[in-house]
Amino acid sequence: MDLNVVLAFACYRCEEALSITTQCRGLQDEERLVSVTIACPHCGQVNYLSFDASGQVRSVRPYTCIRVLPAPSLN
Repeated sequence: MDLNVVLAFACYRCEEALSITTQCRGLQDEERLVSVTIACPHCGQVNYLSFDASGQVRSVRPYTCIRVLPAPSLN
């Protein structure tokens, strides 16, 4: 089942109002949470959103990417 969901939220860093439309597939359970990452066009902060099938945003927090640093070479 395809579902277009409109998400309205405030950026975690700059608190500017944002709204996006996303298409979800296979979202049949109303209580299932889905997560997406959205970059704020105002400040560049990547927001990590959790929302349900009705479009209610449950949480907005900063996205933290864990990067593995390569080991330094010995030469």
